[in-house]
Amino acid sequence: MDALRGASVLLVVLFHSTIEVAASGSQMVGPVAAFNDAVAPFRMPTMVFLSGILLNRSLRKDIRAYANGKLRNILWPFAVWSLIYLAVSQLMDTATDGPDDNLSWNFVLHPPGVMWFLQYLLIFYASALAWARLKWYWQLLLTVGAFTLAGFADGGLARFALLLGCFILGRLAGDHVHVWRALTTRTWVAAVACTVVAGGVVVALRSSSLDAQYDVADLPFILSGIILFSRLSMRLSSSRWSRPLVAAGRDSLIIYLTHWLFVNAAIDTMLLVAPRSNGLLLLAVAVAAGVLGSSLVLALTSRSPTLRLAFSLRRERSTKSRESIPRQASQ
Repeated sequence: MDALRGASVLLVVLFHSTIEVAASGSQMVGPVAAFNDAVAPFRMPTMVFLSGILLNRSLRKDIRAYANGKLRNILWPFAVWSLIYLAVSQLMDTATDGPDDNLSWNFVLHPPGVMWFLQYLLIFYASALAWARLKWYWQLLLTVGAFTLAGFADGGLARFALLLGCFILGRLAGDHVHVWRALTTRTWVAAVACTVVAGGVVVALRSSSLDAQYDVADLPFILSGIILFSRLSMRLSSSRWSRPLVAAGRDSLIIYLTHWLFVNAAIDTMLLVAPRSNGLLLLAVAVAAGVLGSSLVLALTSRSPTLRLAFSLRRERSTKSRESIPRQASQ
């Protein structure tokens, strides 16, 4: 699943690059924006689903080890990088329009930037202690309940409920991995999933209904996308062409946490040097900066245990044991 994790986090880099370029006032290129909108519904649900798959491994430990892992590998980077994001945001606002009085330092309830994802993971893993050992049909009922709540709610609650449903669904897939593999490898399932995804993309791009990324009406599209992504990742896992994706997946936490800083720095620099930069060029520079910058951080953390403390308090292991967002969450 490393390739799937890697693909998901790189799509996140593309998404944030796209919205930052658009926010800068540059004209966005149609095909790029269309692709970004097409993958929007199952980008984050796939990452949450993968976290749920690995829950079974965490639950083999006692409660103390389980809680210790979440504190070291989710709560710690959440706190550290929330403070970093808040500090950077304050500096950027001060340099432009003066300090932002509305900037909230209560990051526990109002996470800055991309930190909401780690906040959700903390809540999901904490709640799992109450439901993860229930019979599969009770967990399935909870999944249906979460998706139903997402259909009636709006805003942040709808997003939370939809992703919680994906997390529990991932738990079910991880607990019955043979069923999941059999499902994703069947040709007719792949054909149905392809049809749903293709139809959903066409309809959504015409109606712009994918702008709201966490719409429960897109659930068939989301689940079909996860199935296709899983099938593709299994096929790519043995290919040498998947090595960059596998590498990104193994340390997706670091890419997720750092890419935004490099993306924004690149866009601001480009606009300072060339204020009328072409939107496509600006997007290419932003994506490259996000990927290469976070890759540089990866290289530095692999050589510096001290620097790696910014991402995890776990004891240093060999390079092969480094883990991604869902992998760290499973510790």
